[in-house]
Amino acid sequence: MTYGLIGLGAMGWTMAKRWLNAGHKLVVYNRTREKTKRLAEKYPDRVILAESPREVAHRAQYILSMVADDQAIQAIAGDDEENQGLLSALGAQHIWVDSGTISPKISQNLSRRTLERGAVRLEAPVSGSVGSQGR
Repeated sequence: MTYGLIGLGAMGWTMAKRWLNAGHKLVVYNRTREKTKRLAEKYPDRVILAESPREVAHRAQYILSMVADDQAIQAIAGDDEENQGLLSALGAQHIWVDSGTISPKISQNLSRRTLERGAVRLEAPVSGSVGSQGR
């Protein structure tokens, strides 16, 4: 099974490594492309680089997003095909777990828009951070 991950900051990077070390394949997208390339170099047989959040949804049924703030979630979630946002490709087969640090208003809006597409969005925010050891 292939999973999707959007956001390779300190928390996302650590989560990605755990999935990969457990033997899973991972489709990854990050707005800073260099981070995805570094991960693919470390795990060339298990990392698939996506060109957009939309591509993550095309390649993975289960998607985790781990972004820093409201602006970042809006940048990756856009629902029109032109900007290649995640919402533009979600369907009934998708489960999106959002672990970003975002406002309740935007979170509720994203849940409504995800549900309109027949997909499921789980709000799973995290707090704190991890060190960047081993990166």
